[in-house]
Order: sequence, then C-alpha cells, then structure tokens
Amino acid sequence: MPDTFDISSLGLPPESEILAVLARFPHAKALRFSDDELLVRAGHKGEEFYLLIRGTCLVELPPPSPEEHQDKRQPGNELSILHASPEKPVFVGEMACFGDGLRSASVRSSMNTVALRLEPEDLHTMLERFPKLTRALCEQFSERLQDLNDRLRRHRAHLAMRAEQRFIEPGALLFERGKPGDTLYQLVDGAVEIEHEDGTTEVLRPGRGEMSFLDARCYFTGGNHTQTARAKSMVIAVAVAPESREAVVRNFPHLLLRLLGENEG
Repeated sequence: MPDTFDISSLGLPPESEILAVLARFPHAKALRFSDDELLVRAGHKGEEFYLLIRGTCLVELPPPSPEEHQDKRQPGNELSILHASPEKPVFVGEMACFGDGLRSASVRSSMNTVALRLEPEDLHTMLERFPKLTRALCEQFSERLQDLNDRLRRHRAHLAMRAEQRFIEPGALLFERGKPGDTLYQLVDGAVEIEHEDGTTEVLRPGRGEMSFLDARCYFTGGNHTQTARAKSMVIAVAVAPESREAVVRNFPHLLLRLLGENEG
C-alpha cells in the first residue's frame, strides 16, 4: 500500500499548479509508491487517476492469461517508461476517466514514486482551469499517438513480405539445381520449364485460382534447389526475399501445410 507523502518536502514554488491542484481539490492525496508497487491495474475500472510528480513508472501489458498474477512483474511486458518531475508532471490512468472502459495497461512504480491521487471528475476541472497541466496532458497524448504509429509501422513491416515483380526473358534461368534456394518464386504469367533431378522435364503455368510457387520446400528449409527452372516464354514472377519466410507462412499458411502433407506422404 502507498504511504502518504508531505508535498511540502518537495519545495515547490508558490506559483506551482500542483499546489493549486491541492488547494482546488481538498480530497486529493499525495502518495508515495514503493518499488514494484502498482498504481493502476489492467482490466480494472478507472475509479481514480494520478498526477505523477516525481519518479519513474513502467507501463506494462496485462498478463497473457487471466490466471497470471498482475502484482508480479513480468519482464518483457513493458510498453514504455514514464519519467516525472515537479517541472514536468505526468498523468497516469487518465484515459479511463474519459469513458467507462477498463484499464488497458498496468502502471508500476520503479524505485520511489510520488503522485497525487485524484477522482475522475477532477480531470474535467483541471482541463478548464490549469493550462500548464492541460498542455502537459496534450503533449502526452501526442507522444502516445506517435508511439502507437511507430508500433503500427513496425507491425506492418513485420507482417509484410519483401517481394518484387520480375520480368524474365525466354531462356533465362529463374534458379538452378544445387544453388541455394533463398528466393521464393511465384509464377504470375507465362510458362516455366522445370528440369528434375532424374532429367525429366515439365512445363508449369500459373493455375487458375491457385498460388503457383516454384520449389517452395527448399525456401522454407534453407536448402539447395533440387530442380532447375528456366523461362520457356516471357515470364512474370514475384520474387520473395529470404527474410520474409515468416511473412509467407502468415500470408500463405496453406502452402506450408501442403508441403508438410507431401512430406508425410
């Protein structure tokens, strides 16, 4: 449990908006949270919010399963780090005050943290009467939006395949038997002659409604090609880079399942 804290020990200047907040909201409490103590818990209703005055807090994802205890820190669950000082206070748990939703993340004190505990309805008054704190809150929203955009970009990059469209002249090699199969080819248009290890050949054309991948097994295993592929006509193909293996699995899971099924057969 947090301890009460004597705000006068911070030596705030008389014009500080933090002192004005305490004067405006007599029910506000100055509290000191010890190391690893939670200020807010993910999944709980927002019945209060905090103005972090001094210290550092970790914003954490909720546990992956409801059975796991939130009070115990889970390394790797950290979303961001909040640093606060009397000159630059930080709002914590305020998002839940704008609606009736539940907390989407937990906030944990790192070392000792001093914060004012306030009630949800206090937030609207603060936005009307305390310009510096309002500006600080707007800056926080801006930083969170930027952080969210960065995360979305990283997520899209993680899901995306690095691929390029190639136009291949008749007679040109796509790949050769015995060479590393680090590029996956998807046939879009044209005809490709495949030469197998036993010397037999066949001509492949893109199937209607099918994904025509060439010698995909070696792409996933990192082995060498067991076939030679040569353009029999003008060929349009998509070449997928080796670092996109996981993205191929996510986008075309049936391809890997088919290869596994062939292996079992």
